[in-house]
Amino acid sequence: MMRALGLMVKNMHAFKLCQLTASLTPGEAHRLEAATGLSQDDLSLLTINGIAKNDRARDRGTHTAKEAWAFCPQCLTPVGRWPLWWYESWAVLCPVHHCYLVSFCPDCESPFRPADLRGDTPGMCSGFLGHPYEGQPGPSGRRPKRKRCNRPMWEIDTVSVADPSLFELHHRLRYFMKRGNRKQRPTPSQWLCDFHTVRKLISRWTTVQSFNSPDPTLQARFTGKSDWESGWSRSSSGFLEPMKLVSHGDFRTGYTLRDPITEACEISAVGQIVLSHDMEAGARDTLEIRHSVEFSKFEEGFRLFYPIAASPSLDGILSDLLGERGFAALTERRADAVHRSQQHTASGPGGRDK
Repeated sequence: MMRALGLMVKNMHAFKLCQLTASLTPGEAHRLEAATGLSQDDLSLLTINGIAKNDRARDRGTHTAKEAWAFCPQCLTPVGRWPLWWYESWAVLCPVHHCYLVSFCPDCESPFRPADLRGDTPGMCSGFLGHPYEGQPGPSGRRPKRKRCNRPMWEIDTVSVADPSLFELHHRLRYFMKRGNRKQRPTPSQWLCDFHTVRKLISRWTTVQSFNSPDPTLQARFTGKSDWESGWSRSSSGFLEPMKLVSHGDFRTGYTLRDPITEACEISAVGQIVLSHDMEAGARDTLEIRHSVEFSKFEEGFRLFYPIAASPSLDGILSDLLGERGFAALTERRADAVHRSQQHTASGPGGRDK
């Protein structure tokens, strides 16, 4: 099939195929357009990052297969579908089945990674049972091969979502994920900038001190005690998360641990602030600053510098986090952004003054 689409590469490992869903080069897009009859806009909708400007500018670094995806087992019931938005870090629930996503197989505790999928057993867990160092080496010095897990992924149990704010946040984030024709794509709103700013505050520099989610599953992650023997630790944001290795005995893989329920706790805490009528009071009551940060380090923490367009209601906690000099630098960056925007508006689409 890949040969018919003109997408054959020398090494057709699953990782290569996953990269094609991250983004397409112009050459790949043209070959697919000729083979399928789909327009460039339609093909862009089938990728995460769209179509690159040129063959060397392919943006695959931020969405590659080197991370555990979260997925909805019920969505994989044959014939299953694999939505691209599952890869987004805010993907924690299924709006169709009203359940939290999962990222690990309960039988072999292997993380779900697209690069590990097997074409001969679609929909089955591709992890291995047992530890890689179990069993005595044979005469050749090799240990016996481990068995594949092969658990049907659609049979994994899930937990129901009982926090209405998560559905509201998920709906808004899905809207801003729209791709295709850039002229039709929604521009980032102040709300989206507020969301990403608060989420980064929670994940990097603050701890949640007050959590009012009505979901008992999330509350247990906030009020429960960390227990190393049971495999639970408390994240810097203040929620319990499972202690798992994404690759047995190997810390050099670079794979990222991802637990959707811990992520859901943090996103629900973001919702306490960005969905409230008084964000300033919500941020003050919900978050506790762990330590101050220099403006340069703060700026490096964002792929896109959302605080420039964040609501003034967040200025209080940003000022406390950055200090007087850091907040002055942020204010200066905002003024520069407004000035550039005004210049762009005055110059018009052609880039020349009207």
